[in-house]
Order: sequence, then C-alpha cells, then structure tokens
Amino acid sequence: MIAENFVDAFNQMFQNVIVFIPVLIAAIIVILVGYVVGKFVGKAVNKLIEKFGIGKGFDQTSTGKAFRAAGLDLSSFVGE
Repeated sequence: MIAENFVDAFNQMFQNVIVFIPVLIAAIIVILVGYVVGKFVGKAVNKLIEKFGIGKGFDQTSTGKAFRAAGLDLSSFVGE
C-alpha cells in the first residue's frame, strides 16, 4: 500500500515535470525574443534621439543637468 502510493506520487511528479518542460522552453524563447527586439528598438530610439537633437534640449533642463552630473546622457539612458 505505501509502496503503491510512493510509486503513484513519483509517477505524477514525473508527469508534471514532463508537462512543464515545454512551458519552460516557451518562456525562455519569449524572453530571448523580447531581449533581441528590445535591443533593436533601443538602438533605433537612440539614433532618433541623436538625429533630432532631443538630447541637446534635454541637457539644458535641470533633469538633463542632473543626468550629466551623474555621467549619463538621454540617448544612452533611453536607448540602451
């Protein structure tokens, strides 16, 4: 009786692990795709900020000055 319960519990645990593996793989794929897309979008935003000179206008604000004092600029903060 106890052995059967142990075997049943082990079989159910094993089945749960087998069912979880595809879900884990899908989650990893979603995270990787999101990371790659985020990198491309970040680079595009960075180029737009530099192209339109938004960073220069931002640097004249008090927040921009605080960013500069911290060693940051808008394009690297938003785009990377």
